[in-house]
Amino acid sequence: MPEIRHFPPFRAFCALLWAVPALLLAAWGAPPAVAKPLPPLTVMWHVDSSAPTGPAVHRVTVTLAAREDFDDLDVRITVPEGVDLAEGPTEWRGPLAEGAALTLPLVIRAPGPGRVSLEIAGQTASNVHFSRTVTVDVPQPIEKPKPQDRPVAPEPGPTPGIREFPSR
Repeated sequence: MPEIRHFPPFRAFCALLWAVPALLLAAWGAPPAVAKPLPPLTVMWHVDSSAPTGPAVHRVTVTLAAREDFDDLDVRITVPEGVDLAEGPTEWRGPLAEGAALTLPLVIRAPGPGRVSLEIAGQTASNVHFSRTVTVDVPQPIEKPKPQDRPVAPEPGPTPGIREFPSR
């Protein structure tokens, strides 16, 4: 099998292929990332469906985080018909400082299995509107099967003996 040799001009060409883009990136930096500006208010939520009082009870924690100062923030939480808001506020109004977070804990009771949507909406004094929908999946309650009666073992009787068969 013939030996393949790389000639010095080929190595120089390969080095130049990698050096030019590296030098361009070092001189001008990475290309600017195209990104949307961050919203002044972030709405987050967490749904805890493992409430000990039953499968139709859900704890929903709504958190609003401010990236700027708000002198007057008005927040409303709308619960659909048929869903009971057992605990928590449906409205909040007040100032929210930059970097601060507002946490609203809610406890809802759903009438049955399905999907429940809570609407979180509001506005600021500077006329910034926001709206988010929190979706809670209410599972079908799992019915535990009744334990079956254990089969009764037969009473011990005489054990069969070992049988030997003649070989041919």
